[in-house]
Amino acid sequence: MTASRPCRPTSWLRSSAPASPVILVDGDLRRPMVAASLGLVEGVGLTDVLTGKIGIEDALQRIPGHDGLRVLAAGPVPPNPSELLGSQAMRNLLARLSQDSIVVIDAPPLLPVTDGAILAARTDGALIVISSGKTKDHHLESALEHLNRVDAKTLGVIVNRVPQKRKVLGYGTYGSYGGYGSYGSYGGYASRTEKKESKAVTKAARRDQQPKRRLTRK
Repeated sequence: MTASRPCRPTSWLRSSAPASPVILVDGDLRRPMVAASLGLVEGVGLTDVLTGKIGIEDALQRIPGHDGLRVLAAGPVPPNPSELLGSQAMRNLLARLSQDSIVVIDAPPLLPVTDGAILAARTDGALIVISSGKTKDHHLESALEHLNRVDAKTLGVIVNRVPQKRKVLGYGTYGSYGGYGSYGSYGGYASRTEKKESKAVTKAARRDQQPKRRLTRK
């Protein structure tokens, strides 16, 4: 699962009753959130397994009340997230985990960094999470293009925060992603660009509202 900004996995857990065992992997090695959101140990996880510090069985954690679910937290933040996620060790790990479980990876957003696309290319595909009232259509199109460039499959789109009393009239009503700057090291380049565009539109509107002067001959 990937999106434009961090998404807590708790809503997915509450709404799911999987028939097969599930392993939830925190694939965001830049700003991990899964362990903290679920009240699990944060310091041990995927990074340790990929670097050979511990075995996978020692890194997997269980959540009370979810017998069929195990969680692999991100572990320590490494200096080379993209390299680790694209490594042969990651391929081998996913192949091992998927032998007897459904593997769901909570991936970083597609637009700021390449990590999400790297993970999608090494799995069966990506589910893109968007927010009703916030996600712009051209941002979603860009995210889909990122997946196409690495020959990754798009399995579907999940729309979060849909108002119960309002209709969602197409992607154009999603609004704006926003918040790249709030995503820490991923940067805020998108929000700065949108601010410049907004200022330009505002100036143009003000010019149009000013009364035009007529030139008269004496």
